Amino acid sequence: MTQETHDLALLSATELSALFRARKASPVEATRAVLAQIDALNPVINAFCWLDPEQALASARASEDRWQRGEPKSPLDGVTA
Repeated sequence: MTQETHDLALLSATELSALFRARKASPVEATRAVLAQIDALNPVINAFCWLDPEQALASARASEDRWQRGEPKSPLDGVTA
């Protein structure tokens, strides 16, 4: 994967989907980038009161497997919310 991890947290759903399709980034990388952004910013903005990083990463791994098989659930499979 070639996309800079920190940039993935800032991309649109369309951009992430295109990177997943081209295999230039993965749902796991995108999820890790978003979790890192939350870790960095949440102490200041206090936007999240509960997170489940383990489940988020498990879901991302499942999505990544589907993309690798060429069978994503939809063009948005694995896009972080």
